[in-house]
Amino acid sequence: MVHPESKAGYLYNPSLRSWKILTNWKYSQIPLIKFWLIWNTLVAGAFVAMHASLGNDHGAIIDFKATASQTFDLYKLFFPFVSIIGSFYTNVTYNRWWTIRDQLRIVMGGGIDASMHIAAECTRPDVRREMIRYISLAQAIVLFQFRTFYGDKDGDGDMDENDIQLFDEKTGEEFNSQEDWLQHLENRGTCTREEKEVIKKAAAPFHLPYEWFLCLLSSAAANGDLKNPIPTAIELGTKISTMRGGVTNILMHLSTPTPFPYFYSFRVITLATILLTPLAVAGIGPSSTATYALEVIASCIATFFVASLWSMAVLLADPFGFDVCDFPLEKEWAKSETLMMQQISAIEKHPGIPSLYHQGLPYATNSTSTVLKGVPASGVTYSYSPAGATTMAGAATVVNSPVGMMVPTSTPVIYPNLN
Repeated sequence: MVHPESKAGYLYNPSLRSWKILTNWKYSQIPLIKFWLIWNTLVAGAFVAMHASLGNDHGAIIDFKATASQTFDLYKLFFPFVSIIGSFYTNVTYNRWWTIRDQLRIVMGGGIDASMHIAAECTRPDVRREMIRYISLAQAIVLFQFRTFYGDKDGDGDMDENDIQLFDEKTGEEFNSQEDWLQHLENRGTCTREEKEVIKKAAAPFHLPYEWFLCLLSSAAANGDLKNPIPTAIELGTKISTMRGGVTNILMHLSTPTPFPYFYSFRVITLATILLTPLAVAGIGPSSTATYALEVIASCIATFFVASLWSMAVLLADPFGFDVCDFPLEKEWAKSETLMMQQISAIEKHPGIPSLYHQGLPYATNSTSTVLKGVPASGVTYSYSPAGATTMAGAATVVNSPVGMMVPTSTPVIYPNLN
């Protein structure tokens, strides 16, 4: 199966011209409801043609005018109900879709945020990379869980390889089972063989990489591999808990869909309304050739409205499939992993940036003030102040910046103690 180009709902641009929006119909719900549009248009056309050619004057068995009128009366009973229940159901699924999108941002984006803290605080490159690896492993595992939560995506009654179709964004390889996916993660170095075997036996495997990360974080703090062990451990521990909580929130939303009786009623009423549309709309006008085309068009528009409520709810119900509004999980994971590695690579490859941070500023404190000793640079002594702090009398001109102030001076400058 060829994966569609997922737009995840972001194709919409309010500045686009109307005609440009209409030309993007293949990313809309029209492909899903094309059968109903074609079928109802043909039925409406046939009904109008029979009405025009036979009619009551030709001794037709069916009174087309009376049939259209009675069907329209019945249609008027269904249409408001399907509009209300359909709009409500679509709104519920959209809110659910957006909530999952927001939580997915926490799961994937949280790793990027954590990697910045890891790069800044962890002094050992091997520990840094192991921490990043565990975050990436957790994301890869939840990627599989999200994709396979609703097993039967193609509607054939079972979960098979066509319902999974995970692929590596970088290599293009496709994987259709948990065994293949975990083996791929082992081959690419995202997990070890022992970790793979443990993950295969776990009931909720995404918890494990987060737990292993926290164990490694605790060990790094105890071994002095963190520059500021206590605040760093607290910050990273909080971020890991937040990411894990995001996963559980997504799984909770996936496991609590709209109750089936409500869903069933909506489907039945919608189907009945769609089937009645061509008979109700076509033929209700005067017996004039000029109105026939308008009746067929009106039937098509009414069918589009009702069927769209149905199809939009279906598209939004499972955001981890292959529809155009589903989330591109593989791309999200590849982007997150790339950006996480970029954070620590920047520190390792360019250790002189930022210079003051890597040289280190020794602190001398007392009960009322903090002294930041200057760092020699090009024959000039500098001292650094937090943003918004005030230099004492006699200090040289202050150069303001969004993050703080760099003060050229010949002696250490004393600033108010913020502790």
